[in-house]
Amino acid sequence: MIMRNLSILALLFASLPVFAGDLEEAFSALRDSAIDYENTGAVCEQIARLDLAKHYPAPTYESVTGIVYQNLERSIGELDVVIFDKRTDQAVLVAEVKCWRNLQSARQKARKQRDRFLSAIENVPEELTFYSMSQRKQEFRAEQFSSRLRFISISQQGGSQVGFDDELDFTLEELMRLRTRLMECQASGECRSPDLES
Repeated sequence: MIMRNLSILALLFASLPVFAGDLEEAFSALRDSAIDYENTGAVCEQIARLDLAKHYPAPTYESVTGIVYQNLERSIGELDVVIFDKRTDQAVLVAEVKCWRNLQSARQKARKQRDRFLSAIENVPEELTFYSMSQRKQEFRAEQFSSRLRFISISQQGGSQVGFDDELDFTLEELMRLRTRLMECQASGECRSPDLES
């Protein structure tokens, strides 16, 4: 009887998702990043950045989140995660990251953002300026971006079913729990706050 109960318990634990360890690892990796997680998408972008860094490792590559591009009159859009090849000083990949409840709408939004950027870079590149809000207004040049660079779309779990190129290892609910934990940790002073970076 005891063996049977142990077998049932083993099956039960084997069927549970193993995200607890992964979420803990993600929390540890992000706890001192000094990112402002008030924007709900920031946690997804940071997890995507960590995932992409496995395929584009430092020091050969650099990943930057939240690059805003604008023309002479206004801000046009934002690139969620950009990978730069440090050997050529060129952007090689842009990832649009969307963690939304409605994944169909999220996929359409990612596609529109890609098209808007491609239109801007092909039509008026000399008027564009680029900077990252998440890394002390780090500036970039239009020449670092090409209409030939690779674009991918990333969502939370389940996005590949509606056409996303890749998906994170977490559900939307898990990502929001991680965001809350990071914000609480920053508020308590146990994690680095974005206020310390100004």
